[in-house]
Amino acid sequence: MSGRKQITVDSADYRRLQMAEGQLRSMQQNLPEVLNRLMRDNEAELRRRLEPLEQRQREYQQTTQRMRDEVRQVESHMAQRLEEQQRRLRQHIAETAQRLQREVETARQETERMVSDEREARIRHVQTVADQVRHETRDLLAQQADQLTQLIDQERQTRETQIHAIHRRLEAEQHHKDTLARSWIETAQILHDFIDSHYAHQRFAPDQLARLARMIAQAESNLAQGVAEAAVTMAQQAYGSLSDLRLELERLEREWQVWQVRSLEAAREILALAQRNRTCSALDLQGNQLDIMIEVDYWTAGQLSMLEAELGQVIAQIADATTPLTTSELRQIAEATLPALHERLEQTIAQARDAVISSQLRTNIADAVVQTFEEQGFQLQDDTYEGEDQRHGFVAQVAHLDGSKVTVVVTPDGTGQNTLSINSYDAQQRAEDELRARAEAIARALEQRGLQAGAITRVGDQPDPAYARIEEVRERQPVQQPARRTR
Repeated sequence: MSGRKQITVDSADYRRLQMAEGQLRSMQQNLPEVLNRLMRDNEAELRRRLEPLEQRQREYQQTTQRMRDEVRQVESHMAQRLEEQQRRLRQHIAETAQRLQREVETARQETERMVSDEREARIRHVQTVADQVRHETRDLLAQQADQLTQLIDQERQTRETQIHAIHRRLEAEQHHKDTLARSWIETAQILHDFIDSHYAHQRFAPDQLARLARMIAQAESNLAQGVAEAAVTMAQQAYGSLSDLRLELERLEREWQVWQVRSLEAAREILALAQRNRTCSALDLQGNQLDIMIEVDYWTAGQLSMLEAELGQVIAQIADATTPLTTSELRQIAEATLPALHERLEQTIAQARDAVISSQLRTNIADAVVQTFEEQGFQLQDDTYEGEDQRHGFVAQVAHLDGSKVTVVVTPDGTGQNTLSINSYDAQQRAEDELRARAEAIARALEQRGLQAGAITRVGDQPDPAYARIEEVRERQPVQQPARRTR
């Protein structure tokens, strides 16, 4: 009897290629050029960000000249050490960027002389070096944060020693207590005003400066009420907390600056790679690159454009100065979001190559089936992709002299395999055994060509009328298969 049979078809070569997924995922060999340009731009950007931090220390050294003698030397020395520390950080970043650029340039020159496998290995080495540079910068930042903590502890100890000495002198020179209180209040106020005008304190340490301003106001109130000793103590506490706050703001802002630039660097690198890989070379079933370029966005139903749009949103979010991200949010983007997007880019390229190979397999499967029917007296009438779209099912129709007509439909199932449907529009009733024998002959023909056929499934007593007229198949808009996000 007439009806419809269905077989799942896979290719041994195709499975081997999927197991060696690195071939599918490899990008166009232009990473050295992309990295070189981006590293130059990002090194310049980070240098531009860090230089004002050094300038701020120089300005603070000038400001300390208006402070009490006891704190002037300590604060000025601390500012000098911070300036030197920031200069070393900037120099290290410049040196590592130059080292990476040399590696990249060497890779670019070497890849021109290498065969494909060696070239890809060299490209992976460049990526590894780039990752090492980022890790080195993060490690250096962590080391400097530890050094800054040690500086704060040292400065606090020195300050406490000075305050004890001042208290002893205060007991011996009671007549100087008003002058002493006023001097400490002025020193604390100078430091407060510098922080207020030079640091984003509300972003990095919300409400801390306001709390310390209230302490200064309380010291002034104590002095006005004639309690000079209490005023000195309160002003000294305010100064000590303000000094700690300034150093903590230095650490927090520097950390934020580095994470923002590094996040931007990684996001722009991925976006540049996506834009440079809108086309990629097709692969054969052995994983060899062909001289055929394919449109990644077309073969992935717009997945590359979606990825580029997401990267654009991430970049805008990182660079947004009106509502800046926190340091923890930047770290989350750099350490989790962007690696996931890079992985998706590789998957998207693999998906495009996968789709092209699967499309070619559909024609191979249909050709094998048609040859089997030709051995049974049928002749090919016509074939086409649905909607003339190579991403979709391939349809071939054969006819017999007795008026029988069979439509062969090979469709992707969304998992990397293809499904073969045999729609028999027989002019006369056919026995079920005859139809099964026909299907088994088709399965053997597929296996002889390295195409593994699964179990034969009967899906209906009647053929699918949607494939009766191949002209309509060619003209209609096929149903889009859902794109696969992961492999």
